[in-house]
Formats: sequence, C-alpha cells, structure tokens
Amino acid sequence: MLYQALLKLFLASAISAAALPAWAGEGDADYPIIKAAVNPATSTVGSVVEYRVTISGKNLKDLEIVKPGMDVFYPESAKADKNRKDNPASLVPLYIIHEARKEDRSTSDLGYVMLIMKMSYYRTGKHTLPEISIFGKDRVRIAYRVPELEIKSINDKSELADIEPPLDLSGNHFRLIILAAALIALTLIAVVLVKEIRRRRNLRLETPVIVSPLEIFLGSLEKLGPERLISDGKIEEYVLGISMIFRKFLSLSYRIDAAEMTSDEIDFLLKRVMPSAAYERHGGEIMNFFHLWDISKFAEFTPPVEMLLINLEQATRLAVNLHNGKENE
Repeated sequence: MLYQALLKLFLASAISAAALPAWAGEGDADYPIIKAAVNPATSTVGSVVEYRVTISGKNLKDLEIVKPGMDVFYPESAKADKNRKDNPASLVPLYIIHEARKEDRSTSDLGYVMLIMKMSYYRTGKHTLPEISIFGKDRVRIAYRVPELEIKSINDKSELADIEPPLDLSGNHFRLIILAAALIALTLIAVVLVKEIRRRRNLRLETPVIVSPLEIFLGSLEKLGPERLISDGKIEEYVLGISMIFRKFLSLSYRIDAAEMTSDEIDFLLKRVMPSAAYERHGGEIMNFFHLWDISKFAEFTPPVEMLLINLEQATRLAVNLHNGKENE
C-alpha cells in the first residue's frame, strides 16, 4: 500500500511538472535568460514608469515575443460591472500602455533583445505588471519573474490624498464624508486621465512611421524618375542612381553596408547573410544587375533604351520578391 501511494505521488508530481511552462534561468542551455524590471518600483497615480524585459541567449531568432494586446486595461471587477456608466470607479482603467518597442542589440556571438514599455497606473496598491508572452521554437511559453509596482496617491500639492474622517464621526455623516472624498478623488483621476489621453493622441500623431526597405526603395525610385532619365538619354545618371538605391535596399534588408562595396564584395557578403535558398535563387540575378550598371557607369558601352527599361522592371520585381521572401522567413 505504501509503495503504491508513493508511486502515485511520484506520477502526479511528474505530470504537474510537465504542465508547467519552461523557466528561463541562469545557465540553462535550452532557454534564454530573461530578466524584467520596472523603474521606478514605487510611483503615483498617472505617473509614467518604464517596464523593461531583456532577453539574452544564443538562439533568439526562433523566439516569438507577443506584446500585450490592449493599450488600456481595466481590472476584472470593472469588466464584470454591468452598470459602468452608473459607477464612476469602473471608468478608471488599471493601466495604460503609452509606448511599446523592441530593440535588437544582438551581436554575432550573443543575442540580446529588449522590450521596453512606457506605462502609467491609475489605481493605488501593489500590482503585478503584465507578463510578456515569450515562446520558444517548441511553442512552449518561457516564464520569467514578473516585477511588482506599488502605486500611491498623488501628493498633497496635487490635491489628491488619502482622506480620513474624524474618529468621532459615525452613521450617515461618516458615509457622506467617505462618498464626497471618493467623488473628489475620482474627479481628479478623471482629469488626469483625460489629459493623459489627449497627450497620448498628440504623441501618436508625432510618432514617426516606420517604413520597410521596399517602401524606401520604391520611394527613392520615384524621386529618381528613371523612365525620364532613360528617355532623355541620361544613361550614366540612371545607372548611378539605381545602383545606389539598390545598394541601400540590400543594406537595409540584410544589415550590411553595401554603399561603398564593389559588386564582388557585395556578392561575397550576401553569400554569408542571405538564406542559402534565397541566394541560390536570386544571387546570380543580383550580380547580373550590378555588372550591367558597372559597365554602363564606366562608359564601356551604352545599353539600348529597351534593355534599360527591362532592367528597371526586373530590378523592381526582384526587390519585391526579396522583400516578400524575407517577410515569409
């Protein structure tokens, strides 16, 4: 009987351990090291704090990092309140995420990724920050130690503080004072919240739009006006312009500096940074373009207009194919 009980206990422990997510700890070869911190650890209602999650390890390209889906988050008690319009407290969110960005500072030897979020909380107390979902290549979620944040009331200068009635008050008089204090506090929080939402909208309008290497390539081509240059016989200006634009596209797409490289140097580097299948499919075509532009640029011969127009169309299509292939990696 004792043997059977111990065996059942062992099996139950093994099943429970298997159901838990992977834990990223120091020295674990299979999982990266994940550390999280909030600064400051103690703040006030409406103040902006920085929540930073750092991930380091050797194989970070297989990780999937899922940022929180909601910028404005309400606590479960407010979500379940069916009379939110009649309850001012339910209109106050738990927190707002103003900004969330990912920075990749990886080197050739070590992967290093940071997820940085700017947040503000609007309910006092100790709160566990939202956990960022991080999945390994085996689709197992990797857990990490989530920090806590303590939110206090705004100081007296901002006219918001914990209000306590005199000890000798009681009955309805006491309830009225508590109700008045709560309404004042909620009004001040609502004012701060409205100002913050307006500021956030202004910041959103001022935030620069991140464009892809393909969009930069197509925009640069439009500014160059290649068809006009070809039709006007300005061949050297065309081949110089499209050569530099395509070099910039490769530099942005594969994180290299191809601006001052020769075509052979670019070919050598692309063999190292491009996926082998992509290089086998497009490497020769890329080099054919550069060879045509090089001999045209140095006036060894002048290609006919029809050849240059076909070259322009093929170079544009190649940039689209390289971009789409990289998006699907």
